[in-house]
Amino acid sequence: MKKFTAFFLSLVALLPVSCQKSTPLTVTPTSMTLYAEGTEQITATPAEGVTYPSSDEFYATVSETGLVTANKVGQTDIRVSSDNGMATIPVLVLPKYDLYPNLESLINAPVSRMEEVLGRDYTRDTSSSGETMYTYAYYNTYTTGILCSFENGVCTSIGVVVQTSHLTKFVNYLAERYSVAGMLNDYYFFLDHDRKVVVTMTLYNSSYMMAVYMPHDG
Repeated sequence: MKKFTAFFLSLVALLPVSCQKSTPLTVTPTSMTLYAEGTEQITATPAEGVTYPSSDEFYATVSETGLVTANKVGQTDIRVSSDNGMATIPVLVLPKYDLYPNLESLINAPVSRMEEVLGRDYTRDTSSSGETMYTYAYYNTYTTGILCSFENGVCTSIGVVVQTSHLTKFVNYLAERYSVAGMLNDYYFFLDHDRKVVVTMTLYNSSYMMAVYMPHDG
């Protein structure tokens, strides 16, 4: 009898073990569209052991409980994962302020890129040093003018003039797109996502403010 019992148990050990399947991970929402500084909660089920890393915290961050906070205008993904599975939530961050097109992509770009972004309604001048300047006068309601300087066929700097009556909009426009790098006297410095472009904003006089876009060498 003992031999039979031992033999029987050996056979049982060879049988496949039936495992109860875990509940698959589900998340809501499946995508997000937020304005800069906006928030939205991710709900994950089951909720145990879930992590919420952001693929790029420049654009959005996530708390340990899944609360998403939009930081800068752009796009990123939130990867929700646990032992029950993984899901990716795309996050689009929109601007509240839209004074003029994003200009950082024009730095080190040719004239064709400038025309694509700003149009062709400009005047063209050449300085005594050979620098070519393209001026967009009274670009729109907010922007008095945009000046793009070119050397050797590529854009080396961009100046933007905005009336001081739009001060709050101008500061918020820059802050929701770029990280604040610091200030010196009356100059405020911002950096783009890739830290390739520095934007310097200052008060020109009582009527106008200026922002200058240049390559960041740091």
